[in-house]
Amino acid sequence: MTKIAIKGLSHLYPDGHCGIRNINLQIQPGELVVIAGQNGSGKTTLCKHINGLLKPTSGNVFIGDLQVDRNPSKARQLVGMVFQNADSQIVGETVSSDIAFGPENLGLKRAEINARVKKIIQIVGLDGKEDNSPHTLSGGEKRKLAIAGVLAMNPEIIIFDEPFANLDYPGSVQILDQIVMLHQTQRTIIIITHELEKIISLASRLVILKDGELAKEGIPSTIIKDVEQFGIREPCSSKLGYGLQSWRN
Repeated sequence: MTKIAIKGLSHLYPDGHCGIRNINLQIQPGELVVIAGQNGSGKTTLCKHINGLLKPTSGNVFIGDLQVDRNPSKARQLVGMVFQNADSQIVGETVSSDIAFGPENLGLKRAEINARVKKIIQIVGLDGKEDNSPHTLSGGEKRKLAIAGVLAMNPEIIIFDEPFANLDYPGSVQILDQIVMLHQTQRTIIIITHELEKIISLASRLVILKDGELAKEGIPSTIIKDVEQFGIREPCSSKLGYGLQSWRN
């Protein structure tokens, strides 16, 4: 298991917009960390640096001893990212071929690819849909397929960008169950979300960004009462004095 160390990280976009500014943060192996903030606060920009999708203007991200911007392809093998728009990650004509795409690009042998696909289809609960077109799946099933594609690369760290966006209650519960299952495998999980009530009871740490800067971080139960000053909705259970309750009940 590998620690993430973010040191003095800043990113200036070509149009002059500062996405993030001087972020210093460490994420320990096996943590489930929630990153929250208003739209435009820099959440996705920060996480795209962790798996090398963006190159820093200044500062560095390390995964263990690996400096991400020096070897982004290796970083993407260690860090998988499930994007908010699952359709953007779907490339195969069938569920099985989509899951196999990543391992094929790693040059794995066909027997190993087939074994991974079979196992992961069962893990994410897409049994019986192996030969279906991905575009016939429901929103929740498409997000499961995006998770499956990431799992096929066997990453140590998984980032979820707004995993509950545009999902109904059953779909959200299905994805939440997947996140819980993955965390139980000792993977490090990072969740970008503004819907704290769905995941915060499971988090070891809450990180809040505001205007591209690290505004606050800590154990969720100790800082949850401060979130609304940063434009984040406090979970109803906390507001009513019942603490941080699981959304799965």
